[in-house]
Amino acid sequence: MPNFPKNNMMPLIGDNLCRSTSVLGDTMPFRLTPPTQLTFLISVVLAILAVILHYANISLPLVHTHYFALLLLAYLVLVAGNVLDGI
Repeated sequence: MPNFPKNNMMPLIGDNLCRSTSVLGDTMPFRLTPPTQLTFLISVVLAILAVILHYANISLPLVHTHYFALLLLAYLVLVAGNVLDGI
């Protein structure tokens, strides 16, 4: 069994856990944060809506033929929730 601290949190491996290294060898800090529940739910609803509209052949005025764009928007909302803190 791993040796966990008393507060039942997993021990950190190191300070460079989320750092990316460029070709030149210097590091750039890149911190990912979990999205809020609202951001995650908006992303899931948009993705499910895109799939339902595509496979059920239902047309809505704004997304008449742009199902892929709606799915891309759902993904971008989720990415923004991961990259930007507090979203």
